[in-house]
Amino acid sequence: MPIAVKNRYIDMIKANPNDKNLQVSIENFNNALAHPDSKDLNSAKEWIKELFSKKNVNK
Repeated sequence: MPIAVKNRYIDMIKANPNDKNLQVSIENFNNALAHPDSKDLNSAKEWIKELFSKKNVNK
């Protein structure tokens, strides 16, 4: 997500400091910054291998 999304959440939470959903949204945004990581990329690689192996079996 673009940083503008986080900035919008921050502006909204200034107006509604007790809004738990906004707090969670900011935490999720911060956690998502680390992705995709090497684990994500390896998982995608394995998923693609599995798709191709199933395709070859179904020929």
